[in-house]
Amino acid sequence: VTIAGQVSETYYNELRNKAKGLNVNIIPKFIPDQQLYELIDEADYIALPYRQISQSGVLLLALYFRKPLLVADLPSFKETLKGFTDDMFFEADNACSLEELIKRHLRGEIDVERQLEIIDGLVDLYSWEKSAQKTKNLYEECVK
Repeated sequence: VTIAGQVSETYYNELRNKAKGLNVNIIPKFIPDQQLYELIDEADYIALPYRQISQSGVLLLALYFRKPLLVADLPSFKETLKGFTDDMFFEADNACSLEELIKRHLRGEIDVERQLEIIDGLVDLYSWEKSAQKTKNLYEECVK
């Protein structure tokens, strides 16, 4: 398990103490783009245990890299992940809910192939080409 991202020293120390003796790599700092791409590319799953957030670049990168997701049921995530069923989310700010979702993945109770099919569609929907075309269309409408 790799836990990556900037955290307070207090939280880092708590994580480090809980991870003693476990196969956990903690990178408690800002992750430069290239390292972030490598971490995501190497990952089997991406967990985004945010308690609140409006949007996440890591989420969009995980989609681009076609990684299965463990994500909180935050409104912005549910909006972005159109097609994900409720059972593919865990309750934000509920560690037990995240734990249960991980267990369900391990038991094969989450349809990861279906999740990846949905992700394929989302990658196309959120592609730079589609965004650029929508922006171009908007500008053309404004000029008319």
